Formats: sequence, C-alpha cells, structure tokens
Amino acid sequence: MANPERSSAPAAGSSAPRLYAAVAVPLPLAAPLTYAVPPEMAPALEAGVRVRVPLARREVTGYVVGFPPEAPPVRLRPILEVLDETPVLDAHLLTLTRWTADYYFAPWGEVLRAALPPGLTALARRMIRLSPGTAPAALRAADGSPAADALAALLASRPAVPVQVLARRVGPAAARACLTRLTRRDLVRVEPLLPAPKDRPRSVRCYALAVSPEETRKQAEALRARAPRQAEMLERLLQAGGELPAEELRRRGGSGAELALVRRGLVRPSLREVRRDPLATYLVQGGEAPLPPTAAQAEALAAIEAARRAARFGVFLLFGVTGSGKTEVYLQAIAATLAAGRQALVLVPEIALTPAATARFAARFGQRVALLHSGLRAGERLDEWRRIRAGEADIVVGARSAVFAPLPRLGLLIVDEEQDGAYKQEEIPRYHARDAAIMRARLLGCPVLLGSATPALESYANAERGRSRLLTLPGRLGEARLPTVQVVDMRQEMARAGRLPLLSALLKERMTFHLARGGQVLLLLNRRGYAAALLCRDCGLILRCPRCSVSLIWHATVARALCHHCGFSRKVPEACPECAGSRLRQFGVGTEQLERLIQETYPTARVARMDRDTTAGAAGHQAILSRLAAGALDILVGTQMIAKGHDYPGVTLVGVLAADLTLNLPDFRAGERTFTLLTQMVGRSGRGRDPGEGIIQTFAPEHYAIRAALAQDYLAFYREEAPLRRARRLPPFTRTVRLLCAAPAEGTARAAVERLAALLQGNPGIEVDGPAPAPLLRLRGTYRWHLLAKGKAASPLHRAIRAALAGGPPPGRAGLRIDVDADPLDLW
Repeated sequence: MANPERSSAPAAGSSAPRLYAAVAVPLPLAAPLTYAVPPEMAPALEAGVRVRVPLARREVTGYVVGFPPEAPPVRLRPILEVLDETPVLDAHLLTLTRWTADYYFAPWGEVLRAALPPGLTALARRMIRLSPGTAPAALRAADGSPAADALAALLASRPAVPVQVLARRVGPAAARACLTRLTRRDLVRVEPLLPAPKDRPRSVRCYALAVSPEETRKQAEALRARAPRQAEMLERLLQAGGELPAEELRRRGGSGAELALVRRGLVRPSLREVRRDPLATYLVQGGEAPLPPTAAQAEALAAIEAARRAARFGVFLLFGVTGSGKTEVYLQAIAATLAAGRQALVLVPEIALTPAATARFAARFGQRVALLHSGLRAGERLDEWRRIRAGEADIVVGARSAVFAPLPRLGLLIVDEEQDGAYKQEEIPRYHARDAAIMRARLLGCPVLLGSATPALESYANAERGRSRLLTLPGRLGEARLPTVQVVDMRQEMARAGRLPLLSALLKERMTFHLARGGQVLLLLNRRGYAAALLCRDCGLILRCPRCSVSLIWHATVARALCHHCGFSRKVPEACPECAGSRLRQFGVGTEQLERLIQETYPTARVARMDRDTTAGAAGHQAILSRLAAGALDILVGTQMIAKGHDYPGVTLVGVLAADLTLNLPDFRAGERTFTLLTQMVGRSGRGRDPGEGIIQTFAPEHYAIRAALAQDYLAFYREEAPLRRARRLPPFTRTVRLLCAAPAEGTARAAVERLAALLQGNPGIEVDGPAPAPLLRLRGTYRWHLLAKGKAASPLHRAIRAALAGGPPPGRAGLRIDVDADPLDLW
C-alpha cells in the first residue's frame, strides 16, 4: 500500500471539488500530505478541521489545510474520520501559521500544534489485543519465540499492550516479526488508539426539573407532609431556575431524596459544562476609570486610533522610560477598539508577568478579559481557548503562543516589552511572537503596538528607516522620578576588602537605609543555584556534566549537583573522582546562596527568592509577587524574571550583583542584553511617591553598556552599539539564519556544517560566519557545530538556505540533526 503523497501546493479555501485533502500532521515533515476524501465525508470537510488519518503503520490526528485540485500519481489512502463539526482554525490563522512555518523553516503541522491548546492534536499508539477466544497461553503454544513469551506475560494482566512496550522488551525487529506471525494466525490484533485529550470540557452532574413550574409547585405541596425533603428539593430547584449541581442539591436535602424524585418523573439527571476560570483568583470587577492622558499619551493614542479607524496596517513603537505610562496607553487604545466592536490581543514576554498584567486589564474591563499561556492548567487553557474562539472574550492577555489566539474580530495587537528574548521560541517551531504579531496585523489590516523602555535594536532601526512610527513617552507619570543609579567598581571593592564580597559596602549601607524607612529591596543575580561549580582544590578538577560541556551547579536545597541544560544530577562525592582528594569546594555564587546571606545579614527582614526553582506550578510566580505587592516582603532575591515589567510602588532600592555575567557571553547581542537587563532592573525602583535608587556592582564600569544603563539612556547605548553592528554586518543591518549540526560524533557534525557552508558560499550576496564549534560544544550527549549565514534581505537568504539544505547531508544519517533558526537571538 502506497504512502500518502506530499502535497506541494495546498490551497486553503479552494473551490475545487473536494476529492483530495491536504493534511498537515504534527510531525517533522517538509509538506502537508494528500489524502483521498471519501464521498460521505466531503460535505462535512472544511479547511481547518481535525481529521484522523493513516500514516505508515499508525494513525495520527492531522489538520485539513487545503484541497488540491489534482491527485498525485500514487494510490492515496483515505481520511478515516472527521473529528470536528466546525473548523478549529479559520482561514486567517491557516494563512498566519503557513507564513510562520515557511519563514522559520518549520513543518506546518508543528506550527499548528503550537497554535492550539494541548490535547487537540495527538498521535495515535498501536495497541496489541488478543483476538476473541484466544488465551495468552495460546501465544506461547503457537510461537515459541521469546517475544511471544513476553507478550503472553504482558497480556495476562492487561487487556492491551502498546507495541512500543513489547519493542522495548525484546527489540523492535523481534517484536515486528513476532506480531507478523501472530496476526497471520489471527491470534492477536494490532489496532490504533487515539488517546483521549486530558483537557476535555469539564462537566458536573446536575438535577433539573422534568415538569413545568406550575406542576412542580403542585407536587411540592402534595409531598410536604409525607416527604418533606423531596418537597424542599423541588422548591430549591424552582428558586434556582430549574437546575442545580447534585452536590449542592444534596447539601440540605440529604442523599437519596433526588433519586426518589427521579423515580416519580419530577426530576431528571443532567450534565452541565463548567468553565475552569483562571481569573477566579483575581478580583474581577471592571469599571476602573481611565486616567487623564498626558500630552504625550494623547498624541500616541490619536495616532493609533487613526490607523484603527482607517483599517490600516501600521507598526507603532511606543518608546517610553520605565514608569512612563505605557500600560495606560494600552488600556485606552483597547477601550477605543472595543467601542468599535473589535477585539484586542496583548502579549507579555513571561508567564510571571501575566498575573500583574491580567489584574490591570481585568480591573478596567472585567470578564471581557481572557488569559492564555502555557502556565495554565490544561483544562483552564482549553476552556479559555474555547471561550475566545466563541467570541465570548474581547481581550486576550497571554505569553508567546497567545499570538495565535482565535479572536474572530481582532482589531488591535499589543506586544509589551517587545525587546524581550522570551518571545522567541527555543524549540521547533522557532518563531518570534513579536514578528508573528506584526504579520498577523498586516494580514488583518490593523495596527500593532510595540512597547518598550529599551527597544530591540531591530525595532528602533525600523523606526529610523520609516518602517514603523515612533511614539515617545519621555518622563515618568505624576510625582515619580527615574531612580538615581550608582555603580560600584568591584575591582576597587576587592582591593579594599582583601577579598571579593558578595554585597559591596555601599549596597549594604543603602539596604539598611531603605529597609529602616519601610522600603522594599530587589536584588538581581542572574544565576540560580547555590554555587556555580564544585572545584577540587588539590588537582583543579571541576565536576562537569557527562552529557554537556558545562560544569554542574550545586543546589543546596536538594543537596545535589545539577546540569541546567539536560537535567543530569548527582550527589557530590566525598572524594575527588580524579585525585581522591578531600577538598571539593563550592565556587561562585547563585541565588540560593544570596538568599541565605541576606537572611543572615538582615535576620528581621522578610526575604523570598524568585527563580525557576521557586516558581514551579501554575501559581508559583503569582504567590511570590502577591506577597511583594501586599507589602509582606522586604527583600526579594531573584534572577532576570524579577526585572521585567513589574510595577510595585513600595520598591525603593534595586541592587544588581555580577552585572558582567551577561556582558561576557560569546554572543554579539551581549552588550544589548546587558544594557536592557540593567535598565529594566533599575526601572523597578521609585515608581511610587518615594524616590528610587539603583546600585550596579560590576568589574567593567567603563563599558558603554554599563555607562548607558547608569544614565538610563537608551539613545546613548544605541549610538555606540549600532555602528559596531553595521561594521560587522549584523542585525539590524542584515538578516541572519543559523545552521546548527548536531551528532553523537563530533566529526559527523563538523563535516555536515562544512558541507553546508561550502554550498552557501557560492551564492552572491550571502556571507557566512563560520563554520565553528558552538560555544556550548556538547549538549545532551551530542556535539554541535554551527554557522551564521547573512544576507541583505530575507527572501534570497532563505532561498539559499533551502537550496543548501536540499543538496547537503541528509538528516538522520549517523544520528545527524540539522537545526535551522531564522533571525536567531541566541548563538549557544
């Protein structure tokens, strides 16, 4: 039987007879696959619906993305089942996801999976079942192989066994041969099983009146004397409008009375769908009055509203210092959009920011707000997605994947903290949500607003070139002023103290001052764990990850050394594995150690830590930030997640430790990352009436990124950084694509990337940096070599990349993997 043919030109919304369908599946395939459409399914089949289709020897869930007018010259397999009555993706989202797949070199099916809540796409498993009338012992009698013996043992205790389980027990080849023999004798059957999504709609058991209100009153009166609990239940159902959850109905009527009413034909059981509401923890009231806009805010709002009224695509860069009122511009622009009958989408870079952002929007707009991000529980995410798709929410606040929210009347897109690297997906599909939002606005013909105190160089350069309109908010609102910032040269501090202190004398003095006045303190150290490494002082050995080219990080809370890249962990040996010495010592500092030092130095202060280790769970971030907002914390220690977008008027001092951590990374964006992180961090201070202060500890106070952050002067940084980028032909003055080859053997990865480099170097207008070992040479057991391809425009560069990939080494051979990253942010 022939495999489905790849469809090279699916046509979503085609008017051709629906004899064939192009189906994208969430697997690494270069193009959608073409399937035959059974005649009985043709009327119900639309672009954007899910279907169950065969693929090789299994079944998968796929998405219909178009209807090719002609069949490829092979025998097609048919679609097995249509899973939706209406499309889960409309034509607009199909177009957007297709662009995302093409631009970012990703399979369309993988993008569709990223665009939808988990559970709406699932791969089928092949299950082995005994044929009717067959006992497990019959397998041993008919086939004396070890595989048959293992399968008989498995099926003796369960009704079905996944093929993968048997393959792991006896090996794939032995399992396949055994199943072929047993199925020919009709002793077992191998059937596909599509797993039920865990995040399906939630229902509660209810009881509803089965007769009219008049008859209910009559029956209640008749039952009052001989069955008072049944009469009371009928009256409660009347008061509730005819239906109540079973648990609530029994609370006062007692168990059993409802069953008697069912037998009398007065009440019937029912199921009511219940929404899992992620906003339940917020005080969602709505109606908060807008603030009078400043002149700069009013000018920005007028420009955005003019584009919206004209139904004209436009990119607006809202450039304002920290605390300048960008959020109020968002709120009032959204209000105007909603008044015109349209909807709005607000992206924030981190899950940690969604609670605060949602609280602001919910206070203004109430239940019209929906929340959408991967930190929600699966059921909450599905319910919010369904509510958005039904048009029941007019504003969506969410992280990266919310850019694909199914808003049917979208009229305004907002990307807050647009410079943040969290908008770029690290795994396939490696899309950038900011740029996807811009493309979505272009497709819809509506404005998109990018907000930042430290714009990405690409965004500011686009404004300079006239590709977007620059809107500025030059000062903080009201009485708030930008914090005063001081720098501490840790070289001099070390010379004075005779050692390297974690907290400088100035920082400790200012912490004591602010805490005494009731202020709150934020301390940033962008490294989690307790110590950066474990070092043998006898032979110099550093404990390293056996699978990655990094040292293990000591985590005191779990008493283990961990790899932050692959998750490997181990106990610390009592003696050095190299020299058997006993002097294994901790080296370097992380947030755990800083938290402990702060608790010891300020024993009466209320201290908390916020990093990836303390924010697990759906409400991890919110629990810590709620304490900070309520004044229940004096000092918050954390990684970069405490630097982004938070607005807490009680914070009056910010300290940055080891500001050089990001500055010394082997990445051309290191200076930009450092300036952005420092400026955003000190911007958390002084947002209330009390003046704010920031202290930056660094070994490089003379670096232009540090100097610009000290002055909180973005333009000064841009004037220094932009010429360096231009001279090296780097973004924002060129387009880039990174090719990374990874394989178990370093020689395989190196040869592959060298072959790709040779294919690219013959293209006019294409420049190649590399090939070279990746800064993180070994990751999760594979060696990595990479190159950076550069071109003036994206289209010819991407064409050259596709041609090189087509003529280059085939992925999969010798374990080779080739990762393609368009517009990469990280070169690790």
